[in-house]
Amino acid sequence: TTVVSSVNSVSQPRDLDFKPNSNELWIANYGNSNGGSMVIVYNAGTSSQTSQYKKDTHSSHFMIYPSAIAFSDSGQWAGVSEIQNTSSPTSTFMGPALWSSDTSIFARVFQNNWVNGYPLGSHYDMLHQSPFAMGIAHDSAKAYWVADGYNGNICKYDFVQDHGPGYDDHSAGKIYRYTDVSFTRTATIPGHMILDKATGWLYFIDSGTKMLRRMNTNTGSISGTLTVPSTANEPLAGYWAVTGATQETIDTFSTQICGVDAYNGRLIVGDFDNGNIYLYDISGGSPVFMDTIATGQAGMQGVKIGPDGKIWFVNRTQNTVVRIDALASIDDASIVSIVSPLTENYVTNFYSTAFNQCTGSIVPSVMLANNGSNTLTSAVINYRIDNGPVNSYNWTGSLAAGNSIT
Repeated sequence: TTVVSSVNSVSQPRDLDFKPNSNELWIANYGNSNGGSMVIVYNAGTSSQTSQYKKDTHSSHFMIYPSAIAFSDSGQWAGVSEIQNTSSPTSTFMGPALWSSDTSIFARVFQNNWVNGYPLGSHYDMLHQSPFAMGIAHDSAKAYWVADGYNGNICKYDFVQDHGPGYDDHSAGKIYRYTDVSFTRTATIPGHMILDKATGWLYFIDSGTKMLRRMNTNTGSISGTLTVPSTANEPLAGYWAVTGATQETIDTFSTQICGVDAYNGRLIVGDFDNGNIYLYDISGGSPVFMDTIATGQAGMQGVKIGPDGKIWFVNRTQNTVVRIDALASIDDASIVSIVSPLTENYVTNFYSTAFNQCTGSIVPSVMLANNGSNTLTSAVINYRIDNGPVNSYNWTGSLAAGNSIT
């Protein structure tokens, strides 16, 4: 299903991500020398869907030729750019930029045409040691993993404390460069990445070698202090080399893979050349290939498992965002909402698993829907709290096709 297209100002999209605990979808457009832009889709994929095009006046530096974006758990997001710099042929002053997802701030405050002495648009922070960055993944707080296509490494950037919209104090920033974990860039093809926060494995596309790789972020140690080059001079709180991290090659392809995402023990990998999506089981010690979904959508770049559990992706060549909808099954059920405890940021057609309830016990209640054509007589509902052990609840009853029950 095509969710949005050029009609909604989607133009050469390269990546997408959902704002946490919502079905608000953000799409990064490639843009031009004046910078990239965002299309924000509210109530994405529903009958009440609307979209908004936004471009910051200072995106010609802070979001030029964006290759990837990633939301943090708090709702801030960061993006990286596929360019060496925006100032001179020898400069390497480029790297990840931090932004707010508050649309009363993003591309709204401090908008001006680079007026001397005025704040620099709505960006929240930026660090500048990774030109031609091709992938980004959130770690924790204000820290992000970056695929550095210029220096050929995986890096961890920690903004620590942002300077607020429009300013340029980078002195709180810390950078950890994994000097023995290589990354190879292929021009115009992002090498997207995702961190499995439950295990610490960072999965990334090494686009230059067409490899799916992973690195254990719980391993490795600082082996030295690095010096900021004169071509990218900026004050930092720390800049270190890290070595010895465990790294593995999961798979090698003959075609150009690009997008990657992980959810609930599953990994999906998108193929730019043929539009295939490759599925892996990552719940065990070693990833296991499961199956291939042939979409026929050559031009696929960023992929995402949405809050509805479906696969979403951008098609750069067709200027679209597409959602994969399964065909109706004879036996099929889903949890369509959490009734109790009350979850945060609840909106129609989406349920958030985030709740904040300080009590010794809770009585959970969910809405179960029968999506199949047969009457549903039983279902096993698995659940857990705060990454604790998985528990099972066995429901029995009689639920007609198309109906739901609490």
